[in-house]
Amino acid sequence: MIPIFLYSAWAVGSAWNPNEGVLADQVLEADGQGEWITARRLAQELLSEQPTSYIGHHVLGRAFWLGEGDYARASFHLKKSLDLYAERYEQSEDPPWRLESEGWWSLRIVTGDMGEFEEELRLIDVYNNKQASYQHRFESSYNILMAERGWPLMKLGRFSEAKYWGQQGIASESNWQNSLGWNVLCATAGEEGLRQEAMNACSSALDHAKETGSGLAVDSSNASNAAMAVLDFDKVEEYARLSTRSGDGTTVSAWINLIHLYLSQGRADAAIDAVNGSLTSLASEEPAMRLQKRADVDGAFALVLLVGGQEQTAFDKIDKALRFPDRRGVISTSEAQSQGSHTLLRWVARRMLKERRAEKAASKGWWFRLQHWWSSWFVDPETEVDAVTVRTIMQEESYLLSTIRPYLDKGLTGVPAWLVPELVTVLGAGVVETSIAEVREIDSFEGVEAYYQALETEIAYVRGQWDTVLERGPLAKEGLPQVEQMMRARILVQEGVAFEETGDVAQQLTRFEQAMQIDPSVFRRLRVPLPVQFEIAQGLEQEVLSALSRSPRFVERDIGFTIRVQSGQVCLNGQMGQQVSCVAYPVREEETSDEEYVTAITEAFHTLTFALSTGMSTADWNSLDGRATSSKTRTQQKMKELLQK
Repeated sequence: MIPIFLYSAWAVGSAWNPNEGVLADQVLEADGQGEWITARRLAQELLSEQPTSYIGHHVLGRAFWLGEGDYARASFHLKKSLDLYAERYEQSEDPPWRLESEGWWSLRIVTGDMGEFEEELRLIDVYNNKQASYQHRFESSYNILMAERGWPLMKLGRFSEAKYWGQQGIASESNWQNSLGWNVLCATAGEEGLRQEAMNACSSALDHAKETGSGLAVDSSNASNAAMAVLDFDKVEEYARLSTRSGDGTTVSAWINLIHLYLSQGRADAAIDAVNGSLTSLASEEPAMRLQKRADVDGAFALVLLVGGQEQTAFDKIDKALRFPDRRGVISTSEAQSQGSHTLLRWVARRMLKERRAEKAASKGWWFRLQHWWSSWFVDPETEVDAVTVRTIMQEESYLLSTIRPYLDKGLTGVPAWLVPELVTVLGAGVVETSIAEVREIDSFEGVEAYYQALETEIAYVRGQWDTVLERGPLAKEGLPQVEQMMRARILVQEGVAFEETGDVAQQLTRFEQAMQIDPSVFRRLRVPLPVQFEIAQGLEQEVLSALSRSPRFVERDIGFTIRVQSGQVCLNGQMGQQVSCVAYPVREEETSDEEYVTAITEAFHTLTFALSTGMSTADWNSLDGRATSSKTRTQQKMKELLQK
């Protein structure tokens, strides 16, 4: 949250306005009303006429910051304006000291948002010293900054100092300092992995917001994060929903919490609604704040796409997040945490895309299939690079252990609990096994043991220790919170494989049917085929069946699921004949060959059968990418400002 100076910037008065002329007054007016496009244009006009205009550089810096999120140019012009103030007004009898205060305030925030936290602490000292001098000279000043020190100190890992200044803010008589102080304690405890302490501080911040009627969006979102850490998922949803309804601040983080929560539950429809909410909220942000959250929104969106059968779009989203990472100045997580999270998601997306290519190749002629078979023997270098990147980041022990410990802010926070087991493959079973032993020594919070058992199930699965899978899997499923349905689906598939390996096909099929009801996409992530029987057909229908029989998603067995092709649709049925998935043939375009049409049919079947049920077509998914929403919102704002000229 950016504190606002309560003033009318364009009003003529020496404390605010050095009276550089009519155009300068117009520049200040545009700044005061937050019309950043107009402010930039007028400030540049002013500087073309007066290159050393104090107002011109001051407002242009703020316009670059708040209007465009261009921190480098914002910093340059704000520093230039403060240098001009020192040269021109510092020793004058009646200087525009209030405008200078805003300049130091703005530069401090810009510097912190750029991640220069030592410099931000220095600028806080400068600001406070300025206020002391103003009080002495003019018997008026702004309040000194206290709890503001907590955030950069926390980002620097100086937790004791951060807590001290948070407590100073709480002890003050300022509502703003009280709120900021509680939030500093909330974030610092979260960084330290102190689950209940973070929950207590975040709840106190939320109570304060309710009492004062301000800051509710941010404080309830933070409380939602803290509720995740104590595994209170009812509170996660309650507080996140409170944030999204508050309308008094940013709600992006709350929407991301809801995306993660609903995906964990396997509720694709609710997750899609939350994606829509996050995109709308992001589009309404000032550009400076969008740059702090855009990649995280893409990462959360990619998760929904991955389980929704849209692996290519998911890859594009997460790849974009890595190419254009968020600034982390106002977000507690670090650049390395974000990079590690998004790289692991891209690694998963690459592997799923490889499976999709294999599914498609199965529908082609023998020569195409031979080429694909030959190419599949070679390791994909880009997938391996992603794995190496994750391994490198996870060499930082605090990141690794905090990722193993569920729902802490210090690990790979962009990776949901149901995807954390992928680290067993990336890092190696031994590394994760050793880490589990370490975290058990430091974190025995009620409920976390089941997450460790789920990872031990994964380790046993990777090692082919089937008895251990069947021992640990049920313990994990029983102990996991009810919301962790996606994790249960993964364990069910692993148990199914273990039962097959130990000769109990009936139990295998039972587990596979249960997993298909929760999260069909897990079969593609684990590269596990469904045992099926293919009903005999004729003509095109038989060609479709033959193509599906070669798919890596199926293996022909005497008992199991059944695939039937008839009446223009492909159906997958369970053991008792119940319908698991039924997909109609896509529309056949003119001049489409039989082979091309068989590929189109099998592609449609694979897409919908091995995805969470969303009821959305590929076209629907493509329209849900935020581009239209963001563009419309920005265009409307620009039109509003143009009409005000």
